[in-house]
Amino acid sequence: MAKMMTRAVIVAPGRVELEQVPIPKPGPRQGLVRIKACGICTWEMRVFKGSDKAGFYPMLGGHEISGIVEELGAGSLPGVNIGDHVAIGLDNLVRCHQCDSCRRGNDNLCDNLLWQDRISNEPFGPGGFGEYLAVDTRRMFRIDDSVPFVEAALAEPLACVLRSLKKASVHSGDYIVVVGAGIMGLLHLILAKRAQTTVIVSEPIPTRAEMARALGADHTINPLQEDFVARVRQITSDRGADIIFVAVGIARAVEQSIQAVAKAGRVHCYASFHPRGMRISLDPNLFHGKEIVLTGTVGQDHEDFLRAAAILSSRALDLKPLISRTYPLSQISTAFEDAQRADTYRVVLTM
Repeated sequence: MAKMMTRAVIVAPGRVELEQVPIPKPGPRQGLVRIKACGICTWEMRVFKGSDKAGFYPMLGGHEISGIVEELGAGSLPGVNIGDHVAIGLDNLVRCHQCDSCRRGNDNLCDNLLWQDRISNEPFGPGGFGEYLAVDTRRMFRIDDSVPFVEAALAEPLACVLRSLKKASVHSGDYIVVVGAGIMGLLHLILAKRAQTTVIVSEPIPTRAEMARALGADHTINPLQEDFVARVRQITSDRGADIIFVAVGIARAVEQSIQAVAKAGRVHCYASFHPRGMRISLDPNLFHGKEIVLTGTVGQDHEDFLRAAAILSSRALDLKPLISRTYPLSQISTAFEDAQRADTYRVVLTM
């Protein structure tokens, strides 16, 4: 009789259930990972709340994963060994490698990106909210054994932010604004400070603004009580910010950022915007006359994930302040409720 494991399935808005299924066998060039920790991302929270209309049920959530390699399938290549501690790149690393976007080197924008190789009779989703996962070894990234699994689970969001800073071309001496001090905004702050920049964080929730200051923000702005554009210009001696990262899904924040950015500056939309179909209104002469760049990023590529794994393994960053609470998998419903609180950054499930 097959050995069994527990996994969680989001079956409807506000409902997540635990089920027993056989432990999978790794296929060719796959490994079986015993999952030790998995973060609850805002995407899974939107599906849980029913606010992401792109979500459908039942869904196997969980893509911020760390664990231990327990078994290797046939034909596994050197580089991954049984016993390795790994972070797993699942969500945006499942790519077809044959569409036009992939072949042009933009595989994070894969035209066929939707877990296209999932088993047809399985619920949709990456499957990190469970005890085991069979996954291609090319999606495994070695993490030093000294890194706690709950911190290693942050490799995926860290990789996304590394890509964001790379795309925005951050340089030492820049004035950087981060709009929003949730976990992704704070990761932008932490990495931007390592690049020797001056960082301004815009955040209306006092506890989050306080956390931003504790993590190195040079200035904070409460956009509900202060004129955001005027304060940015005051701090930057009226020239505006070199780069503004919009880490909240608020269209108005993009419009204000365009007004607050310097000539030849970049406004970078990191967050996704919901409900989909939002619109912003801008004077196109701002782009013509000031040469402003409005751009963004989604996901990460293998290089970004490799860099994130290396940074975590080096212990160069202390990400413990961003892990608000941990819950065992058996308490996943409580964990989802907790993850929606304003004083929460990342809730991590442990297996």
